[in-house]
Amino acid sequence: MRYPASEKLEILRLVETSPLPVRRTLAQIGIPKSTFYAWYERYLAGGIAALDRVWTAGLRPTAVLAMSDAMAIGAMHALRDLGLSVPGDVSVVGFDDIDLASHVDPPLTTVHQPIRQKGEEAVRLLLGVVGREGRSKPEHRRLDTRLIVRGSSGPARPPR
Repeated sequence: MRYPASEKLEILRLVETSPLPVRRTLAQIGIPKSTFYAWYERYLAGGIAALDRVWTAGLRPTAVLAMSDAMAIGAMHALRDLGLSVPGDVSVVGFDDIDLASHVDPPLTTVHQPIRQKGEEAVRLLLGVVGREGRSKPEHRRLDTRLIVRGSSGPARPPR
C-alpha cells in the first residue's frame, strides 16, 4: 500500500537507531525519509521527553512508533498533557507487548515479540560459541513477531 503524496503521514520513531529493515519497509509503503525522526531517549520518561522535544521543535506527528511499550506509554502521557487525543489526533504503537500494554487507556497497540524464545535462542547461540571456543561464524535467528492492534492506533487525521 502506497500513501498518496497528498496525504502526508508524519512518523516519529523514538529509537536510538533506525534499523535498515525499518527504513526499507517505510520506503516500500511510500513514507518519505523526511518524515522519519529518531530521538535518543528511553523508558517512560524518555517517551515523555522525546514527545515534548518534538512538539517544542514544531513537529506535529500523526503517529508515534516507539522502541518499547514503556516509551509509547510515556508518549501517550505527553500527548494527553498537550490536550491531544490518542488515537484521534495521534496514533501510538509500542514494541514488546508488556502486560501493562492492554491495561492503559486507551489500550496500547504493540508489536509482540517472543521474549522467552528470544532468551532461549540467545543462550543456545552463546553456548554454541563457548563450546567452539569462539571459532564459529556469527549466526542469526529471525523470530516471529506480530502486531497486536488495540485502541491506541487508527487512521491518520486529515491534513489541517
